[in-house]
Amino acid sequence: MSQRLAAVTAFHWTDGRGLAWRVEVWPGGMVLDNGERRESIPADEWAERVSLEPLGGSYVLRLDLSDRQVGFLLPAREVHEFARSSGVTSPTTPQSAETVTPGGLDSPVDAPRIQARTVWALVLSCAAFVPLVGLPVAAIAAAMAGWALVVSRRKAWLSHNRRMAWVAMAVATWSVALNVAATASWLRQPPQRLTVLPDMAVHGPGKGWDWPAVVSSILVILLALSVHEAAHAVSAWWCGDQTARWLGRVSLNPLRHVDPVGTILLPAILIYMGSPAFGWARPVPVDRSRLRNRRKGDMFVSFAGPLSNLLQAGLFLSGLLAVAVCLRLIDPPATVRNVSNILERADIRGFVGAGLLTTLVTFLKTGFLVNLFLAAFNLIPIPPLDGSWVLGSLFPRTIGRLMNHIRPYGFLVVLGLLYTNVLDELMWPAEKAVQFGELLVYLCTSL
Repeated sequence: MSQRLAAVTAFHWTDGRGLAWRVEVWPGGMVLDNGERRESIPADEWAERVSLEPLGGSYVLRLDLSDRQVGFLLPAREVHEFARSSGVTSPTTPQSAETVTPGGLDSPVDAPRIQARTVWALVLSCAAFVPLVGLPVAAIAAAMAGWALVVSRRKAWLSHNRRMAWVAMAVATWSVALNVAATASWLRQPPQRLTVLPDMAVHGPGKGWDWPAVVSSILVILLALSVHEAAHAVSAWWCGDQTARWLGRVSLNPLRHVDPVGTILLPAILIYMGSPAFGWARPVPVDRSRLRNRRKGDMFVSFAGPLSNLLQAGLFLSGLLAVAVCLRLIDPPATVRNVSNILERADIRGFVGAGLLTTLVTFLKTGFLVNLFLAAFNLIPIPPLDGSWVLGSLFPRTIGRLMNHIRPYGFLVVLGLLYTNVLDELMWPAEKAVQFGELLVYLCTSL
């Protein structure tokens, strides 16, 4: 015991989930403690439970606990100190793509893969709810998803491809059902009992803040940012880089992606000021040298985040259309206002549950708006936004080099655009999409 106390070295690290750990290391083992749990890993189990993966000039230290895996992103200096304290061979080439493990653990198996047809099937199925024109799109999406299911059958490395194909098939089925219902609503005679009031600004219940809108904004921001960052992480995994997976970022748990400023402080200030809420989460670490196809993989990983927001926007708009179609077809004795006006608060009255339905419509509108503007904002080709990585991947020798020069000052450029209101001009695609959504809901339901 005295020898252990004399040789022990303590490290204070934060894992990929944001939890703080105290790690005590000595040549005979190590102990991990985060205040809630304490677990030891003896030296004779390091070969199976401890591994180091290079990531540029840093390393990812993975530790297999009894019930889960913990990952730390560490600078080379601390890795060398860890190696000296534990008595293992110190790694010398962080840029190497080989796995460095204290006990000789082999590299992990190949990451699961995804096929382009499956991604296209999911994209088309999310856009197939538009009446009439969406039916052939849904048929194409279902055919592509079905073919993906056939191809990936009994192939373990295509297990994720098979699951995504089933998701695309389910979304295509939903889109077809909504397509038929919206077409029936469009062809039906004007409602007899449902009264549609003119659009106008509607204040929330009571005095002060519109709490349904505030809660909807918070939930939507957490969901949108979590899906956005998880899309980056899982797409990097599909393309061959498992760094984000080792750090626990392939998850929809918001706590693993929260950034104190971008996820909490900025949205709270914007909500308090009555402005549209948006923000950002902690960036997902990606080692682009590990991608199977550097150029295509980089472009896919970078575009995966904005694409996830566009798909979410399509699903939220389809949900809003579904609620409006149900009101139109059921024709209850009620009054409605601002259902198709996405920028104004809806007001539904006259039957039991009308308040809950109003809150649901507010949530769906907020989800459509937030995801749409997040996608448009992230696709602006200015570092550190995703659009700069996408454009740099398309033209690596020209625009890519330019982006690398601008990247250290990119955040200041974004602040300048916000201050000069130039950013408002760059968001016109999102504004046109909002107008399209309003027109689509109104033409199908007249609400």
